[in-house]
Amino acid sequence: MSQTERRWDLLLRLCHWTIVLLVVLQFATAEFGFLDLEWHFYFGYALLGVLGLRMVWGFIGPPAARFSSSVHGPSALIDYVRRFRQRKSSDYPAHNPLGALAAFALWLVLLGQGVSGLLTSDEVMFDGPLVQYFPEWERFASSWHHQLNDVLLILIALHVVAVAVYYLVKKENLLGPMIHGRRK
Repeated sequence: MSQTERRWDLLLRLCHWTIVLLVVLQFATAEFGFLDLEWHFYFGYALLGVLGLRMVWGFIGPPAARFSSSVHGPSALIDYVRRFRQRKSSDYPAHNPLGALAAFALWLVLLGQGVSGLLTSDEVMFDGPLVQYFPEWERFASSWHHQLNDVLLILIALHVVAVAVYYLVKKENLLGPMIHGRRK
């Protein structure tokens, strides 16, 4: 491996940090009344758009951005977990098997949040744009929207803890490459 190498491209990094910002804004509008609840919908639409862009980029982007670079299979995951205590840096071009699993889980929950939000009503002022077409799904979608919020918060906390553990235990800086795109 060279002294520093390109790990994450600009579009991938912009998607990552835009998702972070939009999730924070979503949470602030839903839980703390920051701005009107109508903004919660707008931020949700934007989040679905960025997720869609990231999904497309996962098929056509540069090698490290492609899903094929992060799919390792169950045996690779088991092997990685067994070897985790070794303090040496990972040599994966993109996500390691555990990181890939976590990323896919986050994307799946974010997608579930977005789709369920489209079918959700606050029963006072705001309806998601699909409620009028699928009113029988509204109660189910609202329930899932609230439950997935808790799952999302847990996954985000695990993500942040994992980045800290990699830095403190394995001496591997995962945050830097997500900012400037390069790793040592």
